[in-house]
Order: sequence, then C-alpha cells, then structure tokens
Amino acid sequence: MRKAIWFVFIALLGAGIVVAIMAGITRPGDRLAGDLDMLWSLGEAEGAERIVAKLNGSLVYRPDQSDFAEEARRIGERLAFPGGQILQEQGKEIYRAVSDQPNDKLQLTVYKEEDHMIGFVVEMAGEGRDGYRKVADRLRKQTERLRRHRIPYRWNATVQGYAGNGGTADYDAITARIAKRVKMKEMERYTDETTVSATYFAPEIDVGIESGGKTVNLQIAVHDDREKDKSRISIGIPLITIEY
Repeated sequence: MRKAIWFVFIALLGAGIVVAIMAGITRPGDRLAGDLDMLWSLGEAEGAERIVAKLNGSLVYRPDQSDFAEEARRIGERLAFPGGQILQEQGKEIYRAVSDQPNDKLQLTVYKEEDHMIGFVVEMAGEGRDGYRKVADRLRKQTERLRRHRIPYRWNATVQGYAGNGGTADYDAITARIAKRVKMKEMERYTDETTVSATYFAPEIDVGIESGGKTVNLQIAVHDDREKDKSRISIGIPLITIEY
C-alpha cells in the first residue's frame, strides 16, 4: 500500500507516525471552509465515510532561552491542548496531546526540526457526515487560534471510503464523475498493480503546492484492497496525506 509520494514528510519512528510538512499554502482570504465542503461533497458521492484533516506549521525555537518542553507546552496551550506529555520515541523528544473517542480523533504533536525550529501538526478525524461537521468546526476553531496568535500554518484534508467489490474500481470513471462537478487538469499519474493515483490542478480550489514546477491542489487515488475485496477511494486537498 502506498502513501502520497509528492509531499515532504518526517517519519517519527516507534509509533509509526507520519507528519506531513507544509502540505498546503495558506493565502489571504483562504476559502478553507468552501474547499473542505467541496472535498466532502466529492468524496461522499464516491462512498467516502471518513475524513482526516491536518494543520501543520513551524516556529523559531531558541534553546538558549527556553527548553523544548516549555515551548511545546506553550504551543499546546495556545491551541487549547492542555495536559499533553513529553515523550521519547526512538531517541526523539516530542510533545503529544490526544483526545480520542470512538470514531473521533483530535491530536497535537510537536517535534524538533533542524536550525532551531519547532514543528507541529494538529490532526483531527471523523466518521460519516456528523464526523465531517465536527472536523470542519474543529478546523475552523484551530485556524482562528493560529491566526490570533499569528502562527503561520498549512492545512490539508483527505476523505476516504470503499466502493465496489472484486478488484479495482474504474479510476477513469471515478475521475470523470468528479470532473463533472469540478474543473480539473491532470498533472501527474502513478500506477502499479493495485493502485492508481494522480494529482490535478483545480482552479476552484484555493490552496495548492508546487510540484515539479507545477501547481497541484487535488489528488485522487484508488487502491485495490485485496483483503477486503474492495476498492478504497481517497481524495485529498491539496494532497492525500494518509495511507491510500
């Protein structure tokens, strides 16, 4: 099974965490809510049952003035994550605050970067339409907090679900249906025995990243899940940042 291959990531080993860095470009007047609604609508039409959204960013870290634990807890307080813990994973010091309930996830991870920088990722997930609404509300509140504290951030989101039985669903048929709802141009495609994935540029979507000198802001993938004998469909803005 593949993960998105176009974004930079840091693997925090031990717990198998993958943190996507700068997965979307936030611009003035960012239409985050509209993009998120579009994503859920496109995914729901293709059988999406789950949404995962992330906020990522980096801050300057001055170890001569404060230690990592202090800075990490300060970020947690600003983002309304009290009660986090400093953990050691494979020799890496991280801060994690988690609020998990059935079919509901809200998690903050803070970690050290190079050149006196601290990175953070807020991850939230939900199931079904009610879960989507909760994720959308949490994303709105977290971006308001980040803006209030003048913390630069990027965001990304992925919807995912299963469709069909017995082999891989028709990728081109899926993208043709989506293309009837949003104008998009294919930029890059990857295929193997069980997966088809491509990135697109869709003018209606407000965020984007640069890849190979081109702007992309939508990714669609279909993976043949042979264990379940179904096709897993993933749609991400601007990229898919979970396993697809």
